Amino acid sequence: MEPALAAAGALTTAAAAAALLQARSSRMAVLGMGGVLVLSPLTLSALPPVLPLAFWMVAALLAAFLLLLAARGATDLLPPLPLGGWPEGAFVALGLVLGWAVATVAGPGRGPSSAMAAGVAVAIAAVPLIAFSRDALRTAIGAVLVLDAAGLVATALAGTPSQLEIVALALAVAAAAEGSREIIVLDARARASGGPAAWPEPRTTGPGRSDAPGDVDQTART
Repeated sequence: MEPALAAAGALTTAAAAAALLQARSSRMAVLGMGGVLVLSPLTLSALPPVLPLAFWMVAALLAAFLLLLAARGATDLLPPLPLGGWPEGAFVALGLVLGWAVATVAGPGRGPSSAMAAGVAVAIAAVPLIAFSRDALRTAIGAVLVLDAAGLVATALAGTPSQLEIVALALAVAAAAEGSREIIVLDARARASGGPAAWPEPRTTGPGRSDAPGDVDQTART
C-alpha cells in the first residue's frame, strides 16, 4: 500500500489545479499553478533525493515568480472560462478518480498510482486553459501544467525518475515560464495600445478622390 503522504499529495495537487480554474485574479491563478508544481513531488511513493528535489522546488518557485512578474503588466481580472470554472474543477476531480482507476487496471510493478491520478487531474485542468481561455496568462499556465502532468504520468508508468530527468523537467518548466512571460508582456502591450496597428480609414479630399493606398483618382477615370 502506498504511503498516505502520496495519496494526500495527489489530493492536494488536484485540489490546487481545480482551485486555479476558479481564480478570477491573475495572481491567484499563478499562485495556484505554483501550488500544483510544489505539491507534485508529494505524489511519489518515495521522495526524490534532496538535490534534485530542491532543484525542482527552485524551478517551480521561479516559474511562479516569472508569471507573477508578467501578470503585473496584464489585467488583474481574468475572463471566466467557458463553463464558469466550477464545472471544469469537477472534471479535474473526475480525472483524479479516473487516474487512480487506470493505475489499478495497469497492475503492480509500475510507478505510484497517486502520480497517475494527479497527472491525469492536472492534464484535465490544462485543457480549458490552453484550448478555451481568452488570455495569454492562462494559456501559459496551461502549458506549464502540461509539462508537470507529463512528468507525473511518466513517473506512474516508468517509476521514480532519475535525478537527471527531474532536473531536465525542472529546466523545461522554468524555460516555459520565461518564454511565456515574454509573450504575456507583449500581449499586454498590444492590448494597452488598442491591438495591432490598423490601416487608417480612407479620407476623401475631393469629389471622387481618396487618399487610401492603391485607390485611383475617380475624377481621372471620368
